[in-house]
Amino acid sequence: MSLENIKCPLCKSDSNEAKNKPLRKIVREELKHLIIDESYYFCSNSICEVVFFNKDMEKIFLLEDVNLFADIDEQSGCGCNNQKNGCNKSGGCCGN
Repeated sequence: MSLENIKCPLCKSDSNEAKNKPLRKIVREELKHLIIDESYYFCSNSICEVVFFNKDMEKIFLLEDVNLFADIDEQSGCGCNNQKNGCNKSGGCCGN
């Protein structure tokens, strides 16, 4: 099976697959209902306005659609729950 090379719909840069759970964490609250349960990709170009998009490019989230200050580590978590090193009870990551 060959890996598809998914390109950003705007700048045509390479993209990488994004996990759905962190995506839900950083998309603005009023837009979360637009996230459908499928694979999303993020643009690798740091100056592109596109942040996330689905494979069919029907759902595209731009910089203005996301909270860049969201705590993604809290959502993904390292699982150590070490309060001394900054981890929280929900499994937020402390870098371990």
